[in-house]
Amino acid sequence: MRADEMARMSRQQVVRLLPAAGPGLLMLALGLIGAGRPVLSWDEIATADVARRTPAQIWHLVQHVDGVFGPYYFLAHFWTSLAGSSPVSLRLPSIVAMAGAAAVVGALGRRCFGPATGALAGVLFCLLPGTTRYAAEARPYAFACFFALLALFLLERALDRPVPGRWVFYGLAVVFVGLSHLIALTTLAAHAVVMWRRGSRRTVIRWAASAGPAFLALGPLFWFGAHQRGAQLSWVPPLTTGVLWKFPGDVVGSVAAGWLLLGLAVIGLCRPVPHRATLAALILGPVVTVGLVSWLVAPYWVPRYLLVVLAPLALLAAAGLHDVLFVAPRPAVVRLPVTRPAEAPTPVLVGAPARSAPPARAAPPARAAQPSVAAAPPPARQRGLVARTGVVLALIACAVYPAQRAVRSPHAKAGSDYRTAAAIVGHDQQPGDGVIYTPNSRTMRPGLGSYLPHGPADLLLARTAASAGELHAIELPPTAARLGHTPRLWLLLYGHHQNPLTVRTDLRTLFEGHFRLDRIWFPRNATLALYVRDDR
Repeated sequence: MRADEMARMSRQQVVRLLPAAGPGLLMLALGLIGAGRPVLSWDEIATADVARRTPAQIWHLVQHVDGVFGPYYFLAHFWTSLAGSSPVSLRLPSIVAMAGAAAVVGALGRRCFGPATGALAGVLFCLLPGTTRYAAEARPYAFACFFALLALFLLERALDRPVPGRWVFYGLAVVFVGLSHLIALTTLAAHAVVMWRRGSRRTVIRWAASAGPAFLALGPLFWFGAHQRGAQLSWVPPLTTGVLWKFPGDVVGSVAAGWLLLGLAVIGLCRPVPHRATLAALILGPVVTVGLVSWLVAPYWVPRYLLVVLAPLALLAAAGLHDVLFVAPRPAVVRLPVTRPAEAPTPVLVGAPARSAPPARAAPPARAAQPSVAAAPPPARQRGLVARTGVVLALIACAVYPAQRAVRSPHAKAGSDYRTAAAIVGHDQQPGDGVIYTPNSRTMRPGLGSYLPHGPADLLLARTAASAGELHAIELPPTAARLGHTPRLWLLLYGHHQNPLTVRTDLRTLFEGHFRLDRIWFPRNATLALYVRDDR
């Protein structure tokens, strides 16, 4: 093989891999930057707590609550048994999954629009604060994004060459979409559009034969989701127009970046770009389905449940930007009039018999117009294209920079500051100390335990959450005998309360004449009070 052919093949390989590899590595780097800085959210506290349980205890839990998250809890259990349960270790699988999602965005963009658009779409996807925030989140939302995009990519490949192996991999991807998050299955609306555009009758049958068994395999999760909704989603507020208006900013992670991305995606929809219908279905399928169910049946509208729409929005935005920035104007075609030489008149002799005029000789066929091949833009134009693209990406980066910093702040996630509370208790605790928590709290007890494994004695604990098959422990009512001769007692409550005994009114009688408030702290969304025995 000649050297020039090898160089050409190497360039083609780079062009094929770069749109996927570049965004994937960029997302991996962005996800790892400051991954351990934010305090674990209350959802991540549930992940950390359940991951420490045995598989039998996890199976006991999912029969009562969080059944749809069961596959993720089993993954977290086996992962933390190998890598530990530090915040970075807990979040690392999601970071890798979101990096895979960014790579698939670039691969889909290259497949649908070309290498430049694929790379641009992948970079836009990485710049969104929502992707970075949920990349470093010990929950299954990054996996839902990855497998939803992978399923669409594998469907396109199966249609290219419909061999049985490719349909099997597609069916497995659909199964993993549901195992990650059931709501992500609404992205199959885009698959239906693809089949309507490209599928023959035979391929539609193959598609149904692949997707049908996948839905049957997910039957237990559908059952858990239907029967545990009250215990799992009772906190979701009703869907209102105000909630819908805030959705772009909520799902993207920044109001400015959300509306900017939406505007660029609308430009992409209005331009004559291919695959518009598929990408529109990938956006509207989840949004319309969840919106209608939330309006007609029960509230399910949670922005992070619809995180998967960020990828098609980035693809449409990149397609619109590429069409505006990169496509050169067509050169004007000047059509010159065709002149033919005048024919000499045929002489006629007087008295000669009339002869019919000879048939006119057919004109030579005109040369077929050759398709014009656009020449490569001159270096000056190439520099201009790169400069315009750089300006657009710089503007987007400026719009998302404040939100990118915010998602890496210590208090970026919902919940209390368990880390600060654990640091205070760990610094000041003494032998014999006890602790009491907000009653029936899912987060305060495991939150303190996540950052302080060897804390004060839990005075009111009757059964651990693991043994009860719940997310909260079973407590005993407080009595003087259970407090015993505890010299100092820590009280950790959710929210800020100047008088902690207004929350634990059942302790007021026991404390009167026996304990006095020594110190009180107010970490974020928490109250930590230290009571010292003062028998009078």
